[in-house]
Amino acid sequence: MHLGHGRAVVGCMTIIVMMAAVSPVALAATHRVVSGDTLYRLAQHYSVSVDQLVQQNGISNPHQLQVGTLLNVASNPVHTVRRGDTFFDVAHLYGITASVLMAANPQYSAFNLPVGARLTVPASDGSTSATYTVRSGDSLFLIAQRYATTVNALRAANNLSSDRLHPGMVLRLPVGTSARTQTGAQAIPWAQVDRIFPRHSTARIIDVWTGLSFMTYRRGGWAHADVEPLTRQDTDILRRIYGGSWSWSRRPIIVEVEGYRIAASMNGMPHGGGSLNNSFPGHHCIHFLNSTTHGTQRLCPLHQRAVRQATGQ
Repeated sequence: MHLGHGRAVVGCMTIIVMMAAVSPVALAATHRVVSGDTLYRLAQHYSVSVDQLVQQNGISNPHQLQVGTLLNVASNPVHTVRRGDTFFDVAHLYGITASVLMAANPQYSAFNLPVGARLTVPASDGSTSATYTVRSGDSLFLIAQRYATTVNALRAANNLSSDRLHPGMVLRLPVGTSARTQTGAQAIPWAQVDRIFPRHSTARIIDVWTGLSFMTYRRGGWAHADVEPLTRQDTDILRRIYGGSWSWSRRPIIVEVEGYRIAASMNGMPHGGGSLNNSFPGHHCIHFLNSTTHGTQRLCPLHQRAVRQATGQ
């Protein structure tokens, strides 16, 4: 009898220890809906917004909660991916940068967000920063212009006592502004871009979703720009942007040329002819505001959507 009682005591102790090991934060991060609950009352109780509760729980009808539903009420938002969502779209929704959002969710590919995936959304109060890797020719002034911030803000974010930079140096970018101001890109009509970025000229391409950049050469095109990577190294970067394989997928980009930062869209599929010794078998396309395809001479909705994304819309 005494031995049996001892087992009972050990069992009780085990249960107590297990319960004590549960984090009170984890317990408070969910709420099971009971009769009379409303999103407004829950938002007030857990110090979150109604919009946040809707977003991170994928609620389709915010006016009707089903009793027994388990809701995520964590103060750090969680976004449930819907069809068509991209890291850029979700980041803009929450007022942070795509690079910060991707860093907080490394388990998901930047090229393919599965529907139903739950993304952790970091705070946008300045406690989390995007980063920028310095390249040859960069200066604090140019980087500040590129990311719509100031030289003083960059100095403060990186505790810099000197403005001297070296390639490979990683800088923290001040956050807290929207993706629109982070890109600093303009949607310029194709008729004007055709003069700014003429045939046989070069430009720098920045991929909005990854931050990777490469040099490109405009070989032709009259309804949009037909381009190809300038060197083999640029081809390698373009391939990295597309996850290691060529694709027709449209991506928002920024074209830096002649002092302009132009919102644009590119695909990553080599086709047609090429003229450079760059290991790229052909050329690919860059579209701008109101540019059209060469075949149908019509706007491509996917390219135009990516152009808007490149401005932060």
